[in-house]
Amino acid sequence: KAQAAVAALNASELAGRAITVDPWTGAKPRTGPPKGSGKGYFFVKGGGKEGHKGGFQMGAKGWGKGWGKNVQVHGDNSQMVYVANLPFKAEWQEVKDHFKFVGTVEFVKILTQDGTEYGQSKGIACVRFTTAAEANQAVAQLNGSEMSGRNITVDRWSSSGAP
Repeated sequence: KAQAAVAALNASELAGRAITVDPWTGAKPRTGPPKGSGKGYFFVKGGGKEGHKGGFQMGAKGWGKGWGKNVQVHGDNSQMVYVANLPFKAEWQEVKDHFKFVGTVEFVKILTQDGTEYGQSKGIACVRFTTAAEANQAVAQLNGSEMSGRNITVDRWSSSGAP
């Protein structure tokens, strides 16, 4: 059954993105709390937070370097926009260049899976402008615009991150 699934699903598309399906050749996946997890560890089984199907969430402590680091974005929320559906290989400079036509970009933070600077991108970013008017203009003009072949979503940044 596994070989048939690999043959059928490899190089297919899921939610508009090309996926790769390979047979698992590594060790069995870990279950239960990691060794030495200690204080502050939590594991979400099943449902989890809104939009999560289970596993780890940002801010959880666990396996590997980087867990437990929360994303810190500073500044007035009225000057910031939320950007979604970014290409996973997009870098902060590309995002800044895409947004500089509507105003002065002060800061770009691409959110990553493990919360570190070098982790795998989540395809989400925060962009801070010098004024709230520039942020509003970015939402009005750049929502639905194309970046590296993907239509990005641009919306107001809220205190919880996503709109």
